[in-house]
Amino acid sequence: MGNIRSIGLLLICAAMLAAVSGYANDPKRIERRTHPDSTVLTLSGVPKGTLHRGEKFTARIHVKQSNDWQITSVKGYGASNDCCFPTKVLIPDSLQNLFELVSLKETGKVICSYDSDMEATRSYHREPFDLLATIKVRETVKGAIPFRLFVGYMAINKASKQCLPPCWYEVSLKKQEFATN
Repeated sequence: MGNIRSIGLLLICAAMLAAVSGYANDPKRIERRTHPDSTVLTLSGVPKGTLHRGEKFTARIHVKQSNDWQITSVKGYGASNDCCFPTKVLIPDSLQNLFELVSLKETGKVICSYDSDMEATRSYHREPFDLLATIKVRETVKGAIPFRLFVGYMAINKASKQCLPPCWYEVSLKKQEFATN
């Protein structure tokens, strides 16, 4: 009888762990204020009206950093260096059942250079650029939802070569109206 209870308890714990780990994709810490790099993120390109299952759209995130800072590319630093963080975009867990990130591209000039201090090649943006996130609609969307994305990046000061720790920000639109037929 004790073995059956132990197995039952083990199965319950495993189910709870699976449920929790299924929702563990959101970044653990979302910044609420800007870091010294003063980067501004602006979201646009989310269509209004009806969005049906299987449709795709491109969400544009404009990234504007201050003149003294560089923002890592989607390509990041390169495979030889584990300490740097490439720019990333995530769909929040709460919207994963409605939307899927299909691809992420970047515009603007990406500069690649060898950093002798880090002994690695790094790629970054010195000028403002756009992130183009192709989003696929998983389920027809009903009603108004607060569409948002998470953007994670690392900033490097041009003069001092100081790297800020990777940070995550939420970029959003006000409640976006989606209609269904």
